[in-house]
Amino acid sequence: MSKLVFQKLRYKNIAAVGETFIEIDLQAAHLSIIVGKNGAGKSTMLDAMAFVLYGKPFRDVTKPELPNRTNRGGLLVEIELTASGTPYVIRR
Repeated sequence: MSKLVFQKLRYKNIAAVGETFIEIDLQAAHLSIIVGKNGAGKSTMLDAMAFVLYGKPFRDVTKPELPNRTNRGGLLVEIELTASGTPYVIRR
């Protein structure tokens, strides 16, 4: 059985996130809790992770609704992970 270990998630130009990458170190702690006020970007992070892994957002929005409306493009999501010890980078 393959063991997946997520290491880093990076994304830009998705939903309300602009041109500057947001990078989340998924190895910073053994267990993480994601908290924040409404509009802080918690669901956007889930959308980014689901999009890079499955090609569709976590929430019920269409792909054309994903890119930042101001920049109108340049959406990029990357995830670094290992599967059974083999490193991978997925970009969408």
